[in-house]
Amino acid sequence: MGGDTFPNTVRIDPSQLAPLRDEVLAVLRAYPHTIRCCSPKEVQDKDSFGDVDFVVSLADQNKHMKGFKAELYAKLEAIDSCHNGEHLSFLSPQRFQIDVLVVPDDEFDSSKGFYSNGDFSYCLGKMIYKFSLKWSSKGLSYKLQKPATQVPNLANTDLEITLTKSTRDAFEFLGFSLPTIDQLLDDGRELTQDQLIKFLEECRFYRSFLMNENARQRLFNKHRERRPMVRAFFEHCKAQAEFLVNSNSSNSHCRSFDCGLTEDDILHHFKVVHKKDELFEKLEKAVELQEKRLKAKEKFNGSHIENWVEGIGKRELGTVFSTLCQNVLNGDYAVSNDDRRDYYEWVLETEYEEIKRKCLEIYAELNGVQFQER
Repeated sequence: MGGDTFPNTVRIDPSQLAPLRDEVLAVLRAYPHTIRCCSPKEVQDKDSFGDVDFVVSLADQNKHMKGFKAELYAKLEAIDSCHNGEHLSFLSPQRFQIDVLVVPDDEFDSSKGFYSNGDFSYCLGKMIYKFSLKWSSKGLSYKLQKPATQVPNLANTDLEITLTKSTRDAFEFLGFSLPTIDQLLDDGRELTQDQLIKFLEECRFYRSFLMNENARQRLFNKHRERRPMVRAFFEHCKAQAEFLVNSNSSNSHCRSFDCGLTEDDILHHFKVVHKKDELFEKLEKAVELQEKRLKAKEKFNGSHIENWVEGIGKRELGTVFSTLCQNVLNGDYAVSNDDRRDYYEWVLETEYEEIKRKCLEIYAELNGVQFQER
């Protein structure tokens, strides 16, 4: 899934690809905890391959991951390996790079679809990006618009809603014809680069993508600009865009659709409107929690304890805080900051002198002295 993990790898000749695939698939299938495995199909007319990819789902993945890595390393007679989470890379004795992606079983179909047909998925993902859609190994997702209210620690992924993990359903929504989808998903039929580029024209977002030069430029990054299909698709789109502008016509010889879809259209299509409601309810709670946290911190923080206990060290200060939290949270201090709602509410609802008394009592107990209330 990259082909450049190890130095001095040997590119795989098309004649070597099938035997190598069969060898690795046999090892994957023999592993006792494998549920499903495959090697996503490649582009037909590539003259060589930088790596060979595999997707596998395991029963009780967390439990068996360590043993799975060791088993593959031994059975493949690997001379090197590199692991990044669920992405496993092995270097064969012939210096071929073998990449294995371990996925939850409900993401097996989308992962297989995403990694099939070379850079088809990469080009498709860039085409739909500006419409807040994302095609990945986890399926087709939609990124909601950021709420007007400032939400603490909000990442883009927090706004993503999974629309479907079915590759067929995703492709149907994106506008590909049924014959095209059948060919894209047919494991026994590898497609040429030209065929795949022609298929990309069917996407309902293709026309809008053509007419947005910034979106087209997003096809390139330092890892992808040298890849033949990405460059060929970029040049194809550039020529198509120039043709449309020069012809000053709303029609073209390629099949395309006006997207004209709103956020609600997309969510209703996949019957996931409730996910939007659930997500924004969660964000509202996060905003409410942040407000409580800030108010609680303003009312009571480390500077107050430093005023109450002259010369207290940073370590002792931290211990007093953690003990106080444990007392308030019934002994469970090992919770995330987001889960400390009860603590923040306690600070806001408790009289200042009572907070002070508890802190001094804790400090005295930690130092083995009798607390004397003043």
